[in-house]
Parts: sequence; C-alpha cells; structure tokens
Amino acid sequence: MKVIEFIKKPAVLIPAAALILFALVTAGILKSCQGGESAKAQPVIVFYDLDEDIEEILKSQIEELSSGLGCSYRFKHIDGDKKLSSREIRNYELLITKNGIAADNLSESTMTISDRCFTSVPNSLSINKKILPIILDHNEVSVYTVPQKKLNLTLPSTWKEYMAFLKAERDSSLIENPSICAGKENSQLFGFISNLALTKLGINGYKELTKELSLSNGRTVTPMLTSVLNEIKEMQDQGLILKNWYEVTESDLLQYYFKERKTGVYYMSLSLHRKVQQLYIKYFETMDFPKADIATKEAVTGSSICALQINNKFKGEELLSILLSSKVQEYLTDKSRLAPVNKKCMAYDSQSDDVRFWVASSPAGLIPDISYASFDDPVKRSRLADAIRSYLK
Repeated sequence: MKVIEFIKKPAVLIPAAALILFALVTAGILKSCQGGESAKAQPVIVFYDLDEDIEEILKSQIEELSSGLGCSYRFKHIDGDKKLSSREIRNYELLITKNGIAADNLSESTMTISDRCFTSVPNSLSINKKILPIILDHNEVSVYTVPQKKLNLTLPSTWKEYMAFLKAERDSSLIENPSICAGKENSQLFGFISNLALTKLGINGYKELTKELSLSNGRTVTPMLTSVLNEIKEMQDQGLILKNWYEVTESDLLQYYFKERKTGVYYMSLSLHRKVQQLYIKYFETMDFPKADIATKEAVTGSSICALQINNKFKGEELLSILLSSKVQEYLTDKSRLAPVNKKCMAYDSQSDDVRFWVASSPAGLIPDISYASFDDPVKRSRLADAIRSYLK
C-alpha cells in the first residue's frame, strides 16, 4: 500500500515529522500568549476600584502596546465594593488600582517588581517595590489670584501664614468666602481633611490616625481625628471657610461658586480642577497645602493609580516597564491630564508638573487620604464621611 511505502522512506518521513512537530510547538506558543479559544490561557489585567475614564485610557494604551509584546490581554473590571483576597487574584497577570490599605494588603502576596521598572520613578515613589505608581492625582489648594493681587498678598507656605492670608481676604470687601470645598463629595471631603491632618500631626501622627480609624470601622470620630476637625470648626466659626462647606457638591462648585467669583481659595483634587472651565480656572494659581510652621513637608496627599504584578507568565514585567517609559507617560498625562510618574517626561501642563515635583521632593512621597489609608471597604469610608459631617454641623 502507498501508506506503507511512505513509511518505509525515511528521507520523506523525518522531514514530515519535523514539520508536524514544529507546527504543534508553534501552535502551543501562540495559544499560551494569545489565549486561543481558551479564556483561561489568555492573560488577564484587572482594574480594581478605578474611575471609568482612567480605566479606558489605560485599556487603550495597553491594547496598543500588547501587539508589540506579542500578547493579547483580557481586561476585567472589579468594583471597589468587593473586597479582594490574594487567592482571588492569583491567576491574573497584573492588578491596577488606587493606593491605600487595599493595595498594601494585596501586595503582600504579589511579586516584587523589577528595579528596571523603577528606573524613571522618583525615590519617594520607589519605597515599596511591590507597588508601581503609574499616574498621580493630588489634593491641592487653588487660589483666586485677582483678590490676592489686589490685596498685595503673598502666597503662603506655612499654616501660620495661611491663616493670616485667609483672614486678610475675609476682612476685605472682595471676598465673601475665604475658602471652600465640595465636602458633600467624599473624595473631596477626605482630601481637605487629610491635608490638614498631615500638616497638624506630621507623617507619624498621620499614620497613627489611620491606624486608630481602622479600629473604629468608620462609625465614630476618633480622638485624633477630633483634634483635626476642631481646627476646621474653628475655621468655620471665624468665617475662614464656608460654614456648611461639607454640604457643597461638585456641581455647586462648578456651576455656581466659580462663576460667582467671590471665593478666595478652593480645596480640591487635580481631577476636579480639570473640570473647571478655562474661563474661570485661568485666574487661579495652584499650590500644595501649607506645611506646619516649623517643619519640612514630609509628604503630599492624593491618589496614585498603581500596578501590582501578580505573575510574569505573559510579559507583565515588560509591560510595566513600557508603561513607565517617557513616551507612554506623556500619552497618559495628556489623556488623563493628571501628573506623570516618569521624572523626565513632559507633563500635561504646569499643574501636573508641579504635582510631580511636590511628590518627588517629599521624603514619603504621595500618601492616600485617611479613608483609603484606613479602610479597604467603601461602606466604612462612607460611614466615616457621614460621621465627620455630623460632627462639623
């Protein structure tokens, strides 16, 4: 038979067998990297507790980069109201989330990220080699420069100078509200309070405060937090901040207060800053929250979008390294309008460049607000926000 004759010819059989073996090996490699028909074999990148706009920017960039890596990644979104365990994430390639106690806890069971990924990262953001920052948000102070210049006031750098600045604006006829915050929004409320806590307590006191809060389940205003909130109550009583600032929404800020032009200082995140119309924000100068009178600035508060490397089966380490390259960082800062992590790349504008500088020049870098530093549960964070508003009334 012809089949037997074929087998009896080694000159034909050996090359054919080699060709079949090559085809099988090639198919296996492609399947392991591209996933083939099996979803289990396809590498998964998880976005945990991220805002939709940031998630879409990162997805778009990773999809573009993945072709050059020869890998096709699948994306999974997990809401922040679900608590993740190390067991649940063990089969993923990367996890991208916000800085805070949740990221810290999960990082205990993830890989140490290669030093090459931190080459372009400031030292202050390279302390924990299991958490790699990618984009930075920041809790800022934005000063309306029109009354500031008319009153010939210098931008303050210390808390004592800042109190004098607010009092001068309060006593003038140019301002109705020396300062304000969209405190009805939990992120803005915690941003302002966290800045003040850092200034009044220092970095060690800040850590003690978050530890104290973590034991409270968010149900009560703890003793250390009380000391910080009493400072704010005094500001309310002295007319240095809108008395019911904790009931102001982001919409109130954007649709009324900025248009009214009667408020001197806004406490807000860089991401909220980006929502203000250029017609109004062009008259503002942004600065970091004032430091304690006799201390150096130890840290700044804000939100860092960061990555944890769970596996390196599908070039996760290489992807992280590329995400921190100048080219990709410039793309991310342009699209998000937040601050880049790469210390040499171009930033979106002076505000995002300033944030990068403030973070790089602070020994402890960027630390999460007190809610994210204390709780990995959004219910507990909301409870604490409600308890704070009740205390301030």
